[in-house]
Amino acid sequence: MESVRNIHTLSISGGHLCFDFINTVSSRQENSDNYDYFQTYQDFLLWCERLDLLAKESIETLSTFSKKHSKITVQTLSKIIEVRENLYLLFLNLVKGGITEVPKKIFQKFNHHLSEALSHFKLELKENQFVSSFSDLKNPLEEPLYIILKTTADLLMAGDYQRIKQCGNCDWLFFDHTKNNKKRWCSASTCGSVEKSKRYYQKRKIKQSS
Repeated sequence: MESVRNIHTLSISGGHLCFDFINTVSSRQENSDNYDYFQTYQDFLLWCERLDLLAKESIETLSTFSKKHSKITVQTLSKIIEVRENLYLLFLNLVKGGITEVPKKIFQKFNHHLSEALSHFKLELKENQFVSSFSDLKNPLEEPLYIILKTTADLLMAGDYQRIKQCGNCDWLFFDHTKNNKKRWCSASTCGSVEKSKRYYQKRKIKQSS
């Protein structure tokens, strides 16, 4: 989707944290050049920074930790991608067939990861308000992933499934925040323009051949 592929050029157009997470693959179309933006755990942290998922100090701490524990870092990146791909399948099935069509195995896998995340979830009282956090982590590198899983569960509980859609061009998933709920592309300026160009070319071709 971009000439230079990195976290800084990645389009953030999912409309919700979990879809921005899922959309860290350049395209979800089959037989296309599906570039994975999470080449390293540092890429994941850069993505977290772009989305303000954690405070800058926390990201720097995780970055330092990851550089000192290479084996754990590789394992964590593998888990991040595993969770992302399972979320993609969960929502893809939901979009195409509805909530009852999500395969049991996929939902069980999501619940397994969610249960792990929630086992570390707690509320704290700070400056007269409740603030959520994750504590007692065996692997601190997983904290951003736990945040994603918690917000994904919140989205599923909200029940606005008719607003969860798949882009008509790149097959990315997104949440439609428009008032009329008629959004067709993840981004009107990118995929929307590509689709309009295709229609223009097809109409012109038909006109020239007639």
